[in-house]
Amino acid sequence: MRIEYPKTTGALWLMLVCAVAFVADVKSVIDWTVLTGVALMPPILVLRFWTDPQPSTSESIREALR
Repeated sequence: MRIEYPKTTGALWLMLVCAVAFVADVKSVIDWTVLTGVALMPPILVLRFWTDPQPSTSESIREALR
């Protein structure tokens, strides 16, 4: 069973950054630019460098029997 952790992590991070922007009352263009950079870099890095976990023994056997 494989779960898409990178997508979940990215979505949670973006929601956190949006909450911070709401609390900080971000209004200027420079603040939005900095916030966008901070919000997008970690999800991009996670999606870029994420590797799928190795299949378990039971998954390998089940796949071989198909």
